Amino acid sequence: SLVALPLMFLSRVVHGPKLGADRGAFVLTNALLGALGAPLLLAFYRRLGVRLRNAVFWSLAFCLTTLWWPGSDSVFDQGQHGVCLLTLLLVSFDAVRKDRLILALVSGLLGGVLLNYRVPFVTLMPIIPIYWWLDMRAQEVPSQELKRRCLLIRARLILS
Repeated sequence: SLVALPLMFLSRVVHGPKLGADRGAFVLTNALLGALGAPLLLAFYRRLGVRLRNAVFWSLAFCLTTLWWPGSDSVFDQGQHGVCLLTLLLVSFDAVRKDRLILALVSGLLGGVLLNYRVPFVTLMPIIPIYWWLDMRAQEVPSQELKRRCLLIRARLILS
């Protein structure tokens, strides 16, 4: 993965071309991305209206009781995929709630990045428009506006 390159470059600047330092920087990348998962989950829970105490509890429960923690201290790239997917979910949620085109484009870009990480994530991509559809139905969006938004969502997914 290219995500580790900035830390590996910093390792080369500080320690010179040492294999052990490069490996350490590479592994540190997953630790930092794994640590980023908790605030992303917390932000998503808060946007859903969950009280702060409960949001902190559920974020910690996820990070400490699933394979998120062990994945953070390994060199596997699933932690990077998870952070990308959580960021995609958060930005998509904000795009729908705030009805902002730029956020929708960013979510499409993140979807493209996630898709390029691994092909099996193609199976996860349809979940996002389904969520958008259900959310718009719950808000009782008029049918003409619903059609416009669905066309926009389709275009975003094609762009991603």
